[in-house]
Amino acid sequence: MMGSEISVESVYGEGSTFSFSLKQEVVKWNPIGDYKASHDEGVLPGKQYKASYTAPEAHILIVDDNPINNTVFAGLLKTTGIKIDTATNADSAIKDTYNNKYDLIFLDHMMPGKDGIQALHEIRSNADNPNQKTPAVCITANAIAEAREEYLAVGFDDYMTKPVDPDVLDGMILKYLPKTLVNMGAQIEEEISDENIPESVAGLRDYGIDINAGIRHSGSIDMYIDLLKIFHRAVDDNVKEISRLYEEKDYKNYTIKVHALKSSAKTIGALKFGEKAQRLEDAGKAQDIDYIQNKNEGFIKEYKAFKELLSGLNTDESGKADKPEADEYMISEALNSILIAAQDMNCDRLFDIFDELDGYSIPKDQTELFEKLRKASDNFDYSTIVELLEHSDS
Repeated sequence: MMGSEISVESVYGEGSTFSFSLKQEVVKWNPIGDYKASHDEGVLPGKQYKASYTAPEAHILIVDDNPINNTVFAGLLKTTGIKIDTATNADSAIKDTYNNKYDLIFLDHMMPGKDGIQALHEIRSNADNPNQKTPAVCITANAIAEAREEYLAVGFDDYMTKPVDPDVLDGMILKYLPKTLVNMGAQIEEEISDENIPESVAGLRDYGIDINAGIRHSGSIDMYIDLLKIFHRAVDDNVKEISRLYEEKDYKNYTIKVHALKSSAKTIGALKFGEKAQRLEDAGKAQDIDYIQNKNEGFIKEYKAFKELLSGLNTDESGKADKPEADEYMISEALNSILIAAQDMNCDRLFDIFDELDGYSIPKDQTELFEKLRKASDNFDYSTIVELLEHSDS
Protein backbone atom coordinates (compact mmCIF):
# COMPACT_ATOMS: atom_id res chain seq x y z
CA MET A 1 0.00 0.00 0.00
CA MET A 2 3.01 2.30 0.50
CA GLY A 3 4.70 1.34 -2.76
CA SER A 4 7.44 -0.86 -1.32
CA GLU A 5 8.30 -4.52 -0.96
CA ILE A 6 10.16 -6.72 1.49
CA SER A 7 13.53 -8.19 0.51
CA VAL A 8 15.41 -10.98 2.23
CA GLU A 9 19.03 -12.08 2.26
CA SER A 10 19.70 -15.38 4.01
CA VAL A 11 22.77 -17.50 4.73
CA TYR A 12 22.07 -20.99 6.04
CA GLY A 13 23.31 -21.43 9.59
CA GLU A 14 24.13 -17.74 10.04
CA GLY A 15 20.87 -15.83 9.79
CA SER A 16 18.58 -13.69 7.65
CA THR A 17 18.20 -9.98 7.01
CA PHE A 18 14.77 -8.63 6.08
CA SER A 19 14.56 -5.09 4.71
CA PHE A 20 12.40 -2.59 2.85
CA SER A 21 12.70 0.99 1.54
CA LEU A 22 10.09 3.72 1.72
CA LYS A 23 9.95 7.16 0.07
CA GLN A 24 8.64 9.70 2.56
CA GLU A 25 8.15 13.44 2.41
CA VAL A 26 10.25 15.32 4.95
CA VAL A 27 8.03 17.69 6.91
CA LYS A 28 10.79 19.26 9.04
CA TRP A 29 14.56 18.96 8.92
CA ASN A 30 14.96 19.62 12.65
CA PRO A 31 17.02 16.95 14.52
CA ILE A 32 14.74 14.45 16.21
CA GLY A 33 17.21 13.56 18.96
CA ASP A 34 20.77 13.44 20.22
CA TYR A 35 22.21 10.22 18.82
CA LYS A 36 25.39 10.37 20.93
CA ALA A 37 23.47 10.88 24.16
CA SER A 38 21.15 7.99 23.34
CA HIS A 39 24.13 5.78 22.49
CA ASP A 40 25.97 6.66 25.70
CA GLU A 41 22.84 5.99 27.75
CA GLY A 42 22.58 2.53 26.21
CA VAL A 43 26.28 1.72 26.69
CA LEU A 44 26.70 2.74 30.32
CA PRO A 45 25.78 -0.10 32.69
CA GLY A 46 23.43 1.96 34.88
CA LYS A 47 22.98 0.45 38.34
CA GLN A 48 24.53 -2.36 40.31
CA TYR A 49 22.06 -4.90 41.62
CA LYS A 50 21.35 -5.33 45.32
CA ALA A 51 18.71 -7.75 46.61
CA SER A 52 15.65 -6.20 48.27
CA TYR A 53 15.49 -8.79 51.06
CA THR A 54 17.50 -11.00 53.38
CA ALA A 55 16.87 -14.63 54.30
CA PRO A 56 19.74 -15.83 56.53
CA GLU A 57 17.82 -18.89 57.74
CA ALA A 58 17.07 -20.11 54.21
CA HIS A 59 19.05 -22.94 52.58
CA ILE A 60 19.03 -23.50 48.80
CA LEU A 61 20.76 -25.84 46.36
CA ILE A 62 22.01 -24.69 42.96
CA VAL A 63 22.91 -27.38 40.43
CA ASP A 64 24.68 -26.46 37.19
CA ASP A 65 27.64 -28.04 35.39
CA ASN A 66 28.75 -24.55 34.35
CA PRO A 67 30.83 -22.90 37.12
CA ILE A 68 30.10 -19.40 35.79
CA ASN A 69 26.38 -19.90 36.38
CA ASN A 70 27.00 -21.10 39.93
CA THR A 71 29.18 -18.04 40.51
CA VAL A 72 26.44 -15.74 39.22
CA PHE A 73 23.90 -17.22 41.63
CA ALA A 74 26.29 -16.97 44.56
CA GLY A 75 27.21 -13.39 43.67
CA LEU A 76 23.65 -12.16 43.21
CA LEU A 77 22.49 -13.75 46.46
CA LYS A 78 25.54 -12.73 48.50
CA THR A 79 23.80 -9.85 50.29
CA THR A 80 20.74 -11.95 51.18
CA GLY A 81 22.54 -14.15 53.72
CA ILE A 82 21.00 -17.26 52.16
CA LYS A 83 23.06 -20.40 52.73
CA ILE A 84 23.94 -21.73 49.30
CA ASP A 85 25.11 -25.23 48.36
CA THR A 86 26.26 -25.88 44.81
CA ALA A 87 26.69 -29.04 42.75
CA THR A 88 28.07 -29.48 39.24
CA ASN A 89 26.38 -32.77 38.33
CA ALA A 90 23.17 -34.65 39.03
CA ASP A 91 24.63 -37.45 41.16
CA SER A 92 26.33 -35.00 43.51
CA ALA A 93 23.12 -32.99 43.76
CA ILE A 94 21.04 -36.06 44.58
CA LYS A 95 23.52 -36.97 47.32
CA ASP A 96 23.21 -33.46 48.74
CA THR A 97 19.42 -33.73 48.85
CA TYR A 98 19.69 -36.78 51.10
CA ASN A 99 22.09 -35.01 53.47
CA ASN A 100 20.33 -31.63 53.71
CA LYS A 101 16.80 -30.24 53.80
CA TYR A 102 16.59 -27.38 51.33
CA ASP A 103 13.97 -24.65 51.03
CA LEU A 104 14.41 -24.34 47.27
CA ILE A 105 16.34 -26.12 44.52
CA PHE A 106 17.54 -24.62 41.22
CA LEU A 107 18.34 -27.42 38.80
CA ASP A 108 19.98 -27.09 35.38
CA HIS A 109 18.35 -29.05 32.57
CA MET A 110 21.21 -29.97 30.21
CA MET A 111 24.13 -31.62 32.04
CA PRO A 112 26.53 -34.43 31.11
CA GLY A 113 25.38 -37.82 32.37
CA LYS A 114 22.02 -37.49 34.12
CA ASP A 115 20.19 -34.35 33.13
CA GLY A 116 18.11 -32.16 35.41
CA ILE A 117 14.83 -33.91 34.62
CA GLN A 118 16.27 -37.31 35.53
CA ALA A 119 17.71 -35.89 38.73
CA LEU A 120 14.37 -34.34 39.68
CA HIS A 121 12.53 -37.61 39.10
CA GLU A 122 15.01 -39.47 41.28
CA ILE A 123 14.56 -36.94 44.09
CA ARG A 124 10.78 -36.93 43.79
CA SER A 125 10.38 -40.71 43.57
CA ASN A 126 12.04 -41.59 46.89
CA ALA A 127 9.93 -41.11 50.02
CA ASP A 128 13.09 -41.19 52.16
CA ASN A 129 14.46 -38.08 50.48
CA PRO A 130 13.78 -35.04 52.72
CA ASN A 131 13.47 -32.90 49.59
CA GLN A 132 10.83 -35.00 47.88
CA LYS A 133 8.42 -32.05 47.97
CA THR A 134 10.91 -29.16 47.96
CA PRO A 135 10.06 -26.59 45.25
CA ALA A 136 12.35 -27.06 42.24
CA VAL A 137 13.02 -24.47 39.52
CA CYS A 138 14.55 -25.56 36.23
CA ILE A 139 17.27 -23.28 34.89
CA THR A 140 17.82 -23.48 31.15
CA ALA A 141 19.43 -21.56 28.31
CA ASN A 142 16.62 -22.63 25.96
CA ALA A 143 14.10 -19.80 25.93
CA ILE A 144 11.17 -21.14 23.91
CA ALA A 145 7.51 -20.29 24.21
CA GLU A 146 6.41 -23.74 25.38
CA ALA A 147 9.24 -24.21 27.89
CA ARG A 148 7.30 -23.44 31.06
CA GLU A 149 4.53 -25.89 30.24
CA GLU A 150 7.06 -28.59 29.32
CA TYR A 151 9.02 -28.22 32.57
CA LEU A 152 5.85 -28.11 34.68
CA ALA A 153 4.69 -31.29 32.95
CA VAL A 154 7.81 -33.20 34.02
CA GLY A 155 7.54 -32.12 37.65
CA PHE A 156 9.29 -28.76 38.06
CA ASP A 157 7.48 -26.00 39.92
CA ASP A 158 8.81 -23.30 37.61
CA TYR A 159 11.58 -22.48 35.16
CA MET A 160 14.06 -19.65 34.61
CA THR A 161 16.20 -18.84 31.59
CA LYS A 162 19.94 -18.21 31.45
CA PRO A 163 21.74 -15.85 31.58
CA VAL A 164 20.13 -15.19 34.95
CA ASP A 165 18.14 -11.98 35.25
CA PRO A 166 18.56 -10.61 38.81
CA ASP A 167 14.96 -9.40 38.99
CA VAL A 168 13.62 -12.77 37.82
CA LEU A 169 15.81 -14.55 40.38
CA ASP A 170 14.42 -12.25 43.09
CA GLY A 171 10.92 -13.16 41.97
CA MET A 172 11.61 -16.89 42.15
CA ILE A 173 13.18 -16.63 45.61
CA LEU A 174 10.30 -14.57 46.99
CA LYS A 175 7.70 -16.79 45.35
CA TYR A 176 8.94 -20.13 46.67
CA LEU A 177 10.79 -19.46 49.92
CA PRO A 178 8.55 -19.74 53.02
CA LYS A 179 7.44 -16.23 53.96
CA THR A 180 8.66 -16.78 57.53
CA LEU A 181 12.25 -16.95 56.24
CA VAL A 182 12.20 -13.69 54.28
CA ASN A 183 12.92 -10.22 55.67
CA MET A 184 11.90 -7.54 53.20
CA GLY A 185 13.79 -4.26 53.00
CA ALA A 186 14.23 -1.31 50.71
CA GLN A 187 16.16 -2.15 47.56
CA ILE A 188 19.50 -0.35 47.32
CA GLU A 189 21.04 0.37 43.94
CA GLU A 190 24.44 1.90 43.34
CA GLU A 191 25.07 4.01 40.27
CA ILE A 192 27.75 2.82 37.85
CA SER A 193 29.81 5.09 35.65
CA ASP A 194 32.77 4.44 33.41
CA GLU A 195 34.95 5.86 36.17
CA ASN A 196 34.15 2.77 38.27
CA ILE A 197 35.05 0.34 35.48
CA PRO A 198 38.72 -0.68 35.12
CA GLU A 199 40.26 0.22 31.78
CA SER A 200 41.01 -3.45 31.08
CA VAL A 201 37.26 -4.13 31.28
CA ALA A 202 35.97 -0.99 29.54
CA GLY A 203 38.28 -1.74 26.60
CA LEU A 204 36.42 -4.99 25.94
CA ARG A 205 33.71 -2.94 24.23
CA ASP A 206 36.11 -2.43 21.33
CA TYR A 207 36.09 -6.21 20.79
CA GLY A 208 32.33 -6.59 20.72
CA ILE A 209 31.85 -7.51 24.40
CA ASP A 210 28.66 -6.01 25.82
CA ILE A 211 29.94 -5.18 29.30
CA ASN A 212 26.60 -3.53 30.04
CA ALA A 213 24.90 -6.93 29.71
CA GLY A 214 27.72 -8.64 31.62
CA ILE A 215 27.44 -6.35 34.63
CA ARG A 216 23.67 -6.62 34.58
CA HIS A 217 23.83 -10.42 34.59
CA SER A 218 26.44 -10.61 37.33
CA GLY A 219 25.01 -7.87 39.52
CA SER A 220 28.16 -5.82 40.14
CA ILE A 221 31.43 -4.77 38.57
CA ASP A 222 33.47 -6.85 41.02
CA MET A 223 31.46 -10.00 40.32
CA TYR A 224 31.64 -9.33 36.57
CA ILE A 225 35.43 -9.17 36.78
CA ASP A 226 35.41 -12.49 38.70
CA LEU A 227 33.31 -14.05 35.94
CA LEU A 228 35.66 -12.76 33.24
CA LYS A 229 38.60 -14.30 35.12
CA ILE A 230 36.84 -17.66 35.40
CA PHE A 231 35.90 -17.55 31.71
CA HIS A 232 39.54 -16.81 30.87
CA ARG A 233 41.00 -19.57 33.04
CA ALA A 234 38.59 -22.13 31.56
CA VAL A 235 39.55 -21.57 27.91
CA ASP A 236 42.37 -24.14 27.68
CA ASP A 237 40.46 -26.94 29.41
CA ASN A 238 37.28 -26.28 27.45
CA VAL A 239 39.10 -26.16 24.11
CA LYS A 240 40.76 -29.47 24.94
CA GLU A 241 37.47 -31.08 25.97
CA ILE A 242 35.42 -29.77 23.03
CA SER A 243 38.16 -30.83 20.61
CA ARG A 244 38.31 -34.30 22.15
CA LEU A 245 34.55 -34.78 21.87
CA TYR A 246 34.65 -33.55 18.26
CA GLU A 247 37.49 -35.90 17.30
CA GLU A 248 35.70 -38.83 18.96
CA LYS A 249 32.49 -37.87 17.15
CA ASP A 250 30.68 -37.77 20.50
CA TYR A 251 28.25 -35.18 19.23
CA LYS A 252 25.79 -35.64 22.10
CA ASN A 253 28.28 -34.51 24.75
CA TYR A 254 29.82 -32.05 22.28
CA THR A 255 26.41 -30.38 22.11
CA ILE A 256 26.08 -30.31 25.91
CA LYS A 257 29.54 -28.76 26.25
CA VAL A 258 28.83 -26.11 23.60
CA HIS A 259 25.48 -25.44 25.30
CA ALA A 260 27.30 -24.64 28.57
CA LEU A 261 29.81 -22.44 26.75
CA LYS A 262 26.97 -20.56 25.08
CA SER A 263 25.54 -19.72 28.49
CA SER A 264 28.94 -18.58 29.81
CA ALA A 265 29.58 -16.41 26.77
CA LYS A 266 26.22 -14.66 26.96
CA THR A 267 26.62 -14.13 30.71
CA ILE A 268 29.87 -12.17 30.23
CA GLY A 269 28.38 -10.21 27.31
CA ALA A 270 30.14 -12.07 24.46
CA LEU A 271 26.80 -12.15 22.68
CA LYS A 272 27.97 -12.76 19.09
CA PHE A 273 30.18 -15.66 20.16
CA GLY A 274 27.28 -16.97 22.22
CA GLU A 275 25.06 -16.93 19.16
CA LYS A 276 27.64 -18.98 17.24
CA ALA A 277 27.63 -21.49 20.09
CA GLN A 278 23.83 -21.50 19.92
CA ARG A 279 23.90 -22.40 16.22
CA LEU A 280 26.36 -25.24 16.89
CA GLU A 281 24.13 -26.46 19.71
CA ASP A 282 21.08 -26.36 17.42
CA ALA A 283 23.02 -28.30 14.78
CA GLY A 284 23.96 -30.91 17.38
CA LYS A 285 20.35 -31.34 18.47
CA ALA A 286 19.28 -31.64 14.82
CA GLN A 287 22.18 -34.05 14.11
CA ASP A 288 23.39 -31.69 11.40
CA ILE A 289 26.94 -33.08 11.44
CA ASP A 290 27.93 -31.27 8.22
CA TYR A 291 27.31 -27.91 9.88
CA ILE A 292 29.35 -28.87 12.95
CA GLN A 293 32.24 -30.09 10.78
CA ASN A 294 32.19 -26.90 8.73
CA LYS A 295 32.07 -24.54 11.71
CA ASN A 296 33.99 -26.26 14.51
CA GLU A 297 37.49 -25.16 13.50
CA GLY A 298 36.56 -21.49 13.20
CA PHE A 299 34.57 -21.65 16.43
CA ILE A 300 37.53 -23.09 18.36
CA LYS A 301 39.86 -20.48 16.87
CA GLU A 302 37.55 -17.66 17.94
CA TYR A 303 37.22 -19.15 21.43
CA LYS A 304 41.00 -19.39 21.81
CA ALA A 305 41.24 -15.65 21.07
CA PHE A 306 39.61 -14.94 24.43
CA LYS A 307 42.76 -16.27 26.10
CA GLU A 308 44.74 -13.27 24.87
CA LEU A 309 41.85 -10.82 25.03
CA LEU A 310 41.23 -11.42 28.75
CA SER A 311 44.83 -12.08 29.78
CA GLY A 312 45.22 -8.74 31.54
CA LEU A 313 42.49 -9.56 34.05
CA ASN A 314 44.22 -12.49 35.75
CA THR A 315 47.03 -10.73 37.53
CA ASP A 316 48.51 -14.02 38.63
CA GLU A 317 49.55 -14.53 34.98
CA SER A 318 51.04 -11.07 34.41
CA GLY A 319 53.25 -8.68 36.27
CA LYS A 320 54.75 -11.33 38.54
CA ALA A 321 58.06 -9.48 38.78
CA ASP A 322 56.33 -6.47 40.35
CA LYS A 323 54.60 -8.45 43.10
CA PRO A 324 56.04 -9.38 46.48
CA GLU A 325 56.47 -13.09 47.09
CA ALA A 326 54.13 -14.61 49.67
CA ASP A 327 56.16 -15.80 52.65
CA GLU A 328 55.86 -19.16 54.39
CA TYR A 329 53.50 -17.85 57.06
CA MET A 330 51.15 -16.28 54.50
CA ILE A 331 51.09 -19.49 52.44
CA SER A 332 50.29 -21.55 55.54
CA GLU A 333 47.49 -19.19 56.60
CA ALA A 334 46.05 -19.07 53.07
CA LEU A 335 45.99 -22.87 52.75
CA ASN A 336 44.31 -23.20 56.15
CA SER A 337 41.70 -20.58 55.20
CA ILE A 338 41.06 -22.29 51.86
CA LEU A 339 40.54 -25.63 53.62
CA ILE A 340 38.05 -24.15 56.10
CA ALA A 341 36.16 -22.32 53.34
CA ALA A 342 35.94 -25.53 51.26
CA GLN A 343 34.72 -27.55 54.24
CA ASP A 344 32.03 -24.90 54.81
CA MET A 345 31.31 -24.78 51.05
CA ASN A 346 31.79 -21.01 51.29
CA CYS A 347 32.39 -19.91 47.71
CA ASP A 348 32.44 -16.20 48.58
CA ARG A 349 35.27 -16.73 51.04
CA LEU A 350 37.23 -18.77 48.50
CA PHE A 351 36.93 -15.99 45.90
CA ASP A 352 38.11 -13.43 48.48
CA ILE A 353 41.14 -15.53 49.42
CA PHE A 354 42.26 -16.01 45.82
CA ASP A 355 41.64 -12.32 45.03
CA GLU A 356 43.93 -11.39 47.92
CA LEU A 357 46.57 -13.86 46.76
CA ASP A 358 46.53 -12.28 43.29
CA GLY A 359 48.51 -9.43 44.80
CA TYR A 360 51.42 -11.75 45.59
CA SER A 361 53.78 -14.03 43.72
CA ILE A 362 53.40 -17.66 44.80
CA PRO A 363 56.69 -19.54 45.44
CA LYS A 364 57.57 -21.95 42.64
CA ASP A 365 57.31 -25.02 44.86
CA GLN A 366 53.67 -24.08 45.67
CA THR A 367 52.55 -22.89 42.24
CA GLU A 368 51.17 -26.23 41.03
CA LEU A 369 49.17 -26.76 44.22
CA PHE A 370 47.62 -23.28 44.09
CA GLU A 371 46.74 -23.68 40.40
CA LYS A 372 44.90 -26.92 41.23
CA LEU A 373 43.15 -25.27 44.17
CA ARG A 374 42.03 -22.31 42.07
CA LYS A 375 40.73 -24.56 39.32
CA ALA A 376 38.75 -26.60 41.86
CA SER A 377 37.44 -23.37 43.38
CA ASP A 378 36.30 -22.11 39.96
CA ASN A 379 34.36 -25.36 39.56
CA PHE A 380 32.93 -25.34 43.11
CA ASP A 381 34.70 -28.68 43.59
CA TYR A 382 35.01 -28.50 47.37
CA SER A 383 35.83 -32.18 47.82
CA THR A 384 38.87 -31.89 45.55
CA ILE A 385 40.11 -28.86 47.53
CA VAL A 386 39.82 -30.79 50.80
CA GLU A 387 41.52 -33.82 49.29
CA LEU A 388 44.39 -31.74 47.88
CA LEU A 389 45.02 -30.02 51.19
CA GLU A 390 44.65 -33.09 53.37
CA HIS A 391 47.34 -34.79 51.27
CA SER A 392 49.54 -31.69 51.08
CA ASP A 393 52.76 -31.43 53.08
CA SER A 394 52.17 -27.70 53.63
